[in-house]
Amino acid sequence: MKARFHLLAGLALAVSALPSAAPAVDGALHPQDAVQASMLPGWRRDDGTHITALRLTLAPGWKTYWRVPGEGGIPPSFSWEGSENLARVTARWPRPFAYRTNGLQSIGYTGELLLPLEMTPRDDDVPIHVEARIELGVCEDICMPVTLRLDTDLGTAGVEDPRIRRALADQPVSATAAGVSGATCRITPIKNGLRITARIGVAPLGGPKETVVFELADPDIWVGEAETHREGGTLVAETEFVSYAEGGIVLDRSRLRLTLLGDRQAVDIQGCPAE
Repeated sequence: MKARFHLLAGLALAVSALPSAAPAVDGALHPQDAVQASMLPGWRRDDGTHITALRLTLAPGWKTYWRVPGEGGIPPSFSWEGSENLARVTARWPRPFAYRTNGLQSIGYTGELLLPLEMTPRDDDVPIHVEARIELGVCEDICMPVTLRLDTDLGTAGVEDPRIRRALADQPVSATAAGVSGATCRITPIKNGLRITARIGVAPLGGPKETVVFELADPDIWVGEAETHREGGTLVAETEFVSYAEGGIVLDRSRLRLTLLGDRQAVDIQGCPAE
């Protein structure tokens, strides 16, 4: 089984939040050398779902981004148009790490990213033909947008891959599994948006700084970097949501997602009720 990838470097990157972003220049590392991509064949589960993984190997010192890249990152996007016998794809992101570039927080990976993908076929007894366009950012001192084009076939059998199993096990754990005693959010109106203060009962996650990432269902709402501090056994995080759209922000608390990142553990919290 072979997967064919084509890497296309963007001619320029115009993102106001990324002052270091720039097109490749003479002597700079070409995107084909900054990231190497392959797809693991994976296996079919008893329920018909095909478990595979996108493998990205980054050159030393280079990084790529998590699904929420932070103010200093480039969000990844996936298109599966042209695939056959493919009803749905779910990415299972492993635990990322937070870092700073030019004063901005980014969230991502270095070295290698093995991104498990759960692919649901329309017909369990037929192979899946995958055609994908994957757009992501790779950064060292400069950032470059990269497009990966994928064309591969996934059979109806296969053998469980321990590398994919390890990546699945490295996902952020649920609030229950992490022993979270409670999570509430206070909402305060501000100009053009909302200030959110979350209080989370959770044991220290490890490291000198704990990061809290807020996610909304609406990608058009700007979400600021959260400021965090500890009050005993409670992790407090405050951020702002800003939108200039007519009608302002209508927040569905049940769809507000918080990811807590520390050196030892990451936690995924779904929903944030009022205090």
